[in-house]
Amino acid sequence: MLKLRRSRILVAFAFSLGPFVSRVSAQSSIELSPLVGYYAPTAQFARGSIQSTTLPEHPSDLRGVAWGVQASLKFNRRFGVEVLAAVANSMIVGNAIIYGSAAGGFSSTEYTSAQVLVVTAQARYELLPNFERTRLWLSAGPGLVRHGGMAYSENGVGAPVSVGSALGVGMEVPITRHLRETAGLQLLLYQLDVKVPPNLIQVPGEFESGLQRDLLPHIGLTWRL
Repeated sequence: MLKLRRSRILVAFAFSLGPFVSRVSAQSSIELSPLVGYYAPTAQFARGSIQSTTLPEHPSDLRGVAWGVQASLKFNRRFGVEVLAAVANSMIVGNAIIYGSAAGGFSSTEYTSAQVLVVTAQARYELLPNFERTRLWLSAGPGLVRHGGMAYSENGVGAPVSVGSALGVGMEVPITRHLRETAGLQLLLYQLDVKVPPNLIQVPGEFESGLQRDLLPHIGLTWRL
């Protein structure tokens, strides 16, 4: 009897949720958007305890074209969530001393590859909820920035990951029934600490550090399901 009563309660609860689930499903929509942008760090590094010719001297050395994808889920006219992932590649210019048969040596320019991966997960708030065509929104949430490539691995630091905050603004205009053009701007705020590996220096220190402010303007095409 007890199991039968519990089953009836669960069935009644499921039926009571039916209208609510139907309303949410009717209002929600999933959107996918490949994007292209430009990764542009705007801050500076604090002076490190040790310098490396293969690491970026300034955050702006890492700037470059970024490719990625953005996915969003709209719950209703006002609120939704979005996830963005983008990667930017760059070349770090450094000087190395090459010794030959001549006395002393000479300086040679070397290029080392670097890569920055940006991932964000943000809540979205629609500023124009009653507009059927043009959309405008604000977003905020956690962000992750991973610095990698040969520039970092050659110094024994691997691919340091920093977690911080992401703020964004975006807009969307229709092209066809399902295809829309999007544009947005992301601001990433995080503390970067690239520590010197213990095998490179006896006294603990840092290659690069400081509060970073990275901009990521981007455009894309959204396919609305």
